[in-house]
Amino acid sequence: MKKFKLKLILLLLITAVFAFRQGYAQEINFSNYNTFTLTLVNLNLNDLVFEGPVVSNSGLHKVELADAVVLEAEGVKFLDILANITQVSGGGFLTLDGMETTDEDKRIPFTLEAAYANRGNNNIADAKIFTVASNNTSERFPILARLNQAPGPPPTPTTASFNQSAVNETVYIYLYGSINVGNVVAGTYSGDLQVTIEYQ
Repeated sequence: MKKFKLKLILLLLITAVFAFRQGYAQEINFSNYNTFTLTLVNLNLNDLVFEGPVVSNSGLHKVELADAVVLEAEGVKFLDILANITQVSGGGFLTLDGMETTDEDKRIPFTLEAAYANRGNNNIADAKIFTVASNNTSERFPILARLNQAPGPPPTPTTASFNQSAVNETVYIYLYGSINVGNVVAGTYSGDLQVTIEYQ
């Protein structure tokens, strides 16, 4: 039986959408955040790859949190971000050569898992798991964990001398998951994920 490698291609769509929302309940927005930058990069520069031996009818294969693709989001530490992760192709499957298909022998069920660590370090021991349904998730969290404290004061209003790097912090987003390989045609199977972040 021929061995083949499965690969999930990570498509990074980096956005900084600056949404202005009115205050609700105890949440008050002091800014529309349009003067603050928010960046997202892939730290380990890898796709999510299920390494061999992965052969037809070999069943469950997992990429654990410890081996996850790591994304780094950097922004103002006082603010929250909304991370949206969506499988944009494949519809819950990895497909042969990334082509859309309903042929059962040319697609492999894929289950996405995700987590984040927001204590300033790339440490999976601090990871908090996202709730992921149908390989899609939206999760709001502070860039820097507040450690059971009330949110801090809003950032100092920007001026000509404002230095955002002095108030920046990093949050780490982990992407991992599993596949369940049935009786499929040998080849390379892939799908695309879209990751966007915005201040909230």
